Amino acid sequence: MKILIALLAVLFASYSAKDSGGGVLDLVKIYYVPIGVETYVPMTPENIEDSATSVGEVDPSSRQFKRLLNILYSSSRGQFKVDDLRVKIILPKNEIIYIDNHGGVRLPSSETHKLTYSDLKTVKKILERTTNKVNMVEKY
Repeated sequence: MKILIALLAVLFASYSAKDSGGGVLDLVKIYYVPIGVETYVPMTPENIEDSATSVGEVDPSSRQFKRLLNILYSSSRGQFKVDDLRVKIILPKNEIIYIDNHGGVRLPSSETHKLTYSDLKTVKKILERTTNKVNMVEKY
């Protein structure tokens, strides 16, 4: 009987670590070059991952990440500069959100939005809390 209970506990634990689609829950990956910092080369979708000075993984259900998404999706329509990126957020299912140096946002739907100055400051704080600095010596 004890063996049966132990097996049921293991099965339950492994089942609850999975999402309803049957796969393990994905984390959101964030690549971050500090907002406001000037770079020698343009930051583009092709080089932002290699150029990021901070990287993080966050649970998509975390309070901070939900707050970040709320700010990004509720911002007004506006311009986005693809060659001045500062943030790449890879969502589950490989959907990508980009944020440029001036608060321009490109959502997975390709809609472009613009953060207010206040929202950009809040986004910057959230990103600084959810990412860790990369040791550039080890990186290369």
